Amino acid sequence: HSPEVIVTGGVLRIGPANVAARMGGWQNLDLTFRVRYTGPGETHISYRATENGSYLLILVEERIILLKTAPHAEPEELAQATPESLASGTWLDVRIVVEGNKHTISIDDEVVLTARDPQPLPPGTISFASHGERTTEVDDVTLQVLAGGTGPEPVARETLPPATTPT
Repeated sequence: HSPEVIVTGGVLRIGPANVAARMGGWQNLDLTFRVRYTGPGETHISYRATENGSYLLILVEERIILLKTAPHAEPEELAQATPESLASGTWLDVRIVVEGNKHTISIDDEVVLTARDPQPLPPGTISFASHGERTTEVDDVTLQVLAGGTGPEPVARETLPPATTPT
């Protein structure tokens, strides 16, 4: 994460022009989180992000936009919507489901956009960012890998011996 990313009161707060990322390699995923933002600018959620591009969900005051990015190319718009529930300062429940080439984005349990990409990107990282003068807060993040998806390398775990009862 960048310098102006902190956790306060259990909430991840991303200051203007800052980013927080979870490195890994996710392909088919179900990502849910709560987000709230204040100030002019944009909130970006990237997924399947690698040096070869990413999917970028942009939240602005009146609309959301799903882009596919690639180095040295203009972003390709996959879909956009104007849901009513994008007010600044309000917690939004966001869900991003990606299965193969299909993307489904929901806000507050309502599907607000769907898109298909005939040439899906490979697995990649997930990140949250604030742009302009915006501060973005993120809470209750849940990431589930769906069938056919991948994840980060497994973390080595220490196996503890069974507990014994003193005699």
